[in-house]
Amino acid sequence: MKSPDTDAQRLMATGYSIDLSRNYSVLSVLGVGFSLTNSWFGISAGLITGINSGGPVLIVYGIILITLVSTCVAISLAELTSAYPNAGGQYFWANELAPQRYANFASYLTGWFAWAGSIFTSASISIAIGTAALGCWQLTHPDFVIQSWHVFLGYQITNISAFFFNCYGPILPTVGQLALWISLLSFFIILVAVPSKAPTHQDAKFVFANFINNTGWKQNGIGEVTSTISIYPPS
Repeated sequence: MKSPDTDAQRLMATGYSIDLSRNYSVLSVLGVGFSLTNSWFGISAGLITGINSGGPVLIVYGIILITLVSTCVAISLAELTSAYPNAGGQYFWANELAPQRYANFASYLTGWFAWAGSIFTSASISIAIGTAALGCWQLTHPDFVIQSWHVFLGYQITNISAFFFNCYGPILPTVGQLALWISLLSFFIILVAVPSKAPTHQDAKFVFANFINNTGWKQNGIGEVTSTISIYPPS
């Protein structure tokens, strides 16, 4: 573990000073990062889209493909982070690496795209949580019929809860660690519980070789693209 003085010296070497307290440990940062890129939750939220527009074959092989692509992106970001350790991330790197003539514009554009991406990602996560909560309620109340306004209400309740939750910063590092362990444990529990308790199982050919295109498009390529989008990590 590096001392705070070492971190301060490295930060000063890039032209910055430590103005805010640092209360995140490596595990807390890992928990926050894993929560943002919680691939299995993102896949489960859009799983029905992938099944209808590609079937099991696209889900299985698409995950492998997206994993390879995401690994390449992660390696590239790791190199940039190592060379330019700055909290600004992409917009800072764009300013440093773009030609000087276009540096400000590239940084400005990258920052706005990153902000827009965070808004859309947060919205998709909030509606996924609201929809999942409604689904859980419907499981225990079979006569309950989900209406569109129920989904919107669940979406807004999630947004409001997240807003007030993030207003109190000291607990966020602990929450990041809890989110990491809860996500990992729930993944393995669901991975074991669902197949073991399922009343029926499909054969291997259905899982690894069956393509389904219920998109309404005649071209299977549309289904492949749609299915791949549904299994791409939320971030």
